[in-house]
Amino acid sequence: MANRAMLSVIATVCLMACVGAQFTGDCNEYFEYEGHSYKVNPSLLSWNEAFFDAVSVTRGAQTGHLATITSLQEHEAVYDYVQACHNVRVWLGATDNPVPGEWRWQAGPEIGQMFYKGVHNDGGAVDGAFTNWNSNEPNEYFGPGSEDCLEMFSSGRWNDIPCDTYRGRTFRYASLVEFEEVTVQVGDKIFRYFPNRLTYELAKQTAAASTYKGAIGHLATVTTAEEAEGVSRLVGSSSVWLAGKSTSAPFWRWEAGDEKNTVFYDGAMKLGNIDLWDVNQPTANPGCLSADDNASSLIFFTGNCSDAQAYIVEYPVKAFNNCPSSDVVLTTTLSGGTAAPDWSLYEPTVHPNYASVATLNASANASTVFAYGTTPVSYRLDVPGLQPIFCDFNVQVFYGLTVGIQGVFAQQEPRFDFFLEALGSYSNVASLSSFTGNVLENGFTLFLNSPLNKDMSIQIAENNSIELQILVQWCTAGSFPSSGLISLNTTTVAIASRTIGFSDSGSLASLDGRCFRLASTSQLIDAVGVTTIESIRLSTPVPTLPAGRRDRRAVGDKNFSPQQPGVVLVNYSVPDNSSQAFVEDVDPPSFVGCPDDFFVFAPVLSSTGVADWNEPVAVDNSDVVSVTSTHSPGDSFSIIESPHLVTYTATDPAGLSATCEFSIFVRFQVLPFNIEHVVQPEDVNRVETPAPLGLSGATVREVLVGTEFGSPAIAGFSGDLADFNALVLNMVAPPGQVIVVNPVSDELLVDVDLAWQVGGTVAPADGVSLMTVTLNGLNRADGSPHPAGTTFQAYFASPSSVIQADFVRVTGLSAPLGLGDFSAENIIVTAAYPAGITSNNATLTFTPLSSNRVSFSYVYNDAAGITSDDPSVELKDITPPEYSGCPTDISQAITVPGASALNVTWVEPTVTDNLPPLGSTTSNLSPPYEFGITDFSALPALVSYKAVDRAGNVAYCN
Repeated sequence: MANRAMLSVIATVCLMACVGAQFTGDCNEYFEYEGHSYKVNPSLLSWNEAFFDAVSVTRGAQTGHLATITSLQEHEAVYDYVQACHNVRVWLGATDNPVPGEWRWQAGPEIGQMFYKGVHNDGGAVDGAFTNWNSNEPNEYFGPGSEDCLEMFSSGRWNDIPCDTYRGRTFRYASLVEFEEVTVQVGDKIFRYFPNRLTYELAKQTAAASTYKGAIGHLATVTTAEEAEGVSRLVGSSSVWLAGKSTSAPFWRWEAGDEKNTVFYDGAMKLGNIDLWDVNQPTANPGCLSADDNASSLIFFTGNCSDAQAYIVEYPVKAFNNCPSSDVVLTTTLSGGTAAPDWSLYEPTVHPNYASVATLNASANASTVFAYGTTPVSYRLDVPGLQPIFCDFNVQVFYGLTVGIQGVFAQQEPRFDFFLEALGSYSNVASLSSFTGNVLENGFTLFLNSPLNKDMSIQIAENNSIELQILVQWCTAGSFPSSGLISLNTTTVAIASRTIGFSDSGSLASLDGRCFRLASTSQLIDAVGVTTIESIRLSTPVPTLPAGRRDRRAVGDKNFSPQQPGVVLVNYSVPDNSSQAFVEDVDPPSFVGCPDDFFVFAPVLSSTGVADWNEPVAVDNSDVVSVTSTHSPGDSFSIIESPHLVTYTATDPAGLSATCEFSIFVRFQVLPFNIEHVVQPEDVNRVETPAPLGLSGATVREVLVGTEFGSPAIAGFSGDLADFNALVLNMVAPPGQVIVVNPVSDELLVDVDLAWQVGGTVAPADGVSLMTVTLNGLNRADGSPHPAGTTFQAYFASPSSVIQADFVRVTGLSAPLGLGDFSAENIIVTAAYPAGITSNNATLTFTPLSSNRVSFSYVYNDAAGITSDDPSVELKDITPPEYSGCPTDISQAITVPGASALNVTWVEPTVTDNLPPLGSTTSNLSPPYEFGITDFSALPALVSYKAVDRAGNVAYCN
């Protein structure tokens, strides 16, 4: 800069219009980008104030911070949002303090990272970091150390500027607050917190439409301690919806995910679910599953399904297909002691969603040969943006054979049952197989397994006891050295965690020089009922040979063939025909492709919609006997009874069943008569009436829009009623204002009474069937947003609603909205009517009655608590005054040598407001203004004009 005294007046222009071309979201919501959330804080603060204000803001359990912008893609997305919704200068989270010229991020995960070093022409980005400086910036305009903080112009460019007050001038701007990714990953599931407060059903629908990193979401289920710990880190102090619901106590079902339609509580927690219920929960009432964080622990409680809450969405990262849920057990009789399985039966494969972007590291593959013993196997998938996902299991290799049991043959005299018969005389009984191996060198293990998802079971009658007797034998041609008794180490594992003891009953090697056998008898079992056995394992350690004969074990592999007897007998100590052995199917069918909940729309002039879907397919380990359903694709569904529960039931030969359930929601395809009414202050009135619908002892205060008290009537309209299926009243706040609703009780309802005289002829119909209330520009009083266009649908009694030849009336009371305090730019009431209306195909005129009204009703349980000044509904001015002709900065040279003063003048700005008159206008300086020589050291000087309207909205010209 030249060495001459100058006066600088900095002008700040605040544009209120939304001019962004790319941003298409809702300005009332948080802006989401790559899992991060952003929100402009419009309060004019210094950088330090903005920094501490940002970290005091929470979103769930996440704390905000001044934004850090580290890539061109992030900048373009965030700038579109800021420009479209606010178009203001904002603070960002960087400074070059304490080392001038070293620009570092001061917040977020990038805290401390230097991204730029130097001053414009002599500086540059560090290690290729992203920057977006304005031309000739950063420049320390006011001198070294004067501009230490980072702002973003409304153009999107960056600028260095003083952080607070410099030479008497104060710098105050809006700020951009960022929240880091509000997610937590637990294994192959990602949980994400959504702060938007929705009813349970709307939260469930919104979650089902959400995607994240390629995964389709659903309202979350929490079944393990690890999941509960992760979700508790997201929740913070707010209550959230999870995907559980009870329609009939004490039963609670999961309604989403892999657990969909399964009962997790029936008076006690079901197996596979963690008990997180709070004290005295759940209640005996139906409800939806709500959760919050109590001392860093997640707790469940019964929630009112119509309440509006935040919610948790779960994204199952289906990284692996076919990850084994238990150890893979293999048997081998090869002398080398290895097993090379058909790996296609066991190998995890990468889900198609991640096949092209993820990196797989696996410790085994199709060519892997597994050695005797236990081999850990690990598959690791690295997905960009996620923690590594693992599929870990063990492969166990034993010497011996695996035999699958298929059925049972009963022998009545004497009473015993066969599980296994060597010669295969009965088609439903498994036979032993031949093998080649060295049982003396390696020992031998025999696995007797029931088929997949079936169990070997024994039903024991009263006063009966049974024992299992196992005798299997193989022989080989040629010589086979005698080694004496082969000892047994046997276990039998039952489903109920029981272990049945076995003893050796004559296991021999080289019985006649070429054979060996395994013989064992279980302890007596006398537990009345069904003893269920998953598998029986008989194993022999390597035989101990007499001294001097250890070399005899090295006889090489021999070919062994099974010999009679080869049986597993169930022997009954007390013959009783009511006892039996059997192979029992324990796995119910399941459905593949069970649809999620979805919407259909009723066509014009119809109260029903036709739904179509891909039917789920029932599968079973044996066979599916029957599949029934309550509805079929192509069925019609009524709006009046929406939502409709569709249930498929599959049954297998064992009588086990499974269900697939989903809901179909029906909405009107609305072709409306649109009636717009700009709400005026004189529309808003208050009355108190006896409570409707038999609410004994209560009082309702109605706040009316369009009343019988002489205020302007809702406008009339014209058209052919037969061409439409709904009457839509759009109540719009005046420009620059919002409709503010402050409930004074827990029950807020919409009361509708609209009537028109019809000029023309309309055939009578069956009345009005449905009402929806839609609110746009909606925010709760605490500042938390609702989505634009949030619709609250409520059926309501309307005995007075009629469509007659010359008269149309819509009347009724909605269900409680459950919103709490809120504000809205406009409120839309849609009254839909059924099909069958006809007319004379002429344009009809609809003249509104003066008594037309739409009111918000507040239900009180305690009439004594009502006072005349209780808050209710008001029109609130939210638009600040607007300055025009705000001067740009003034730089004026001293042209007279030795001058002791300088006169500066400017054209003062003018200010207007949407609701005049203004409350007040002030300025610190007025033109012309003389700066004395003693004032020169304080330049540049800030000239500030301030206007405040009657609602307290403030505008500045600086």
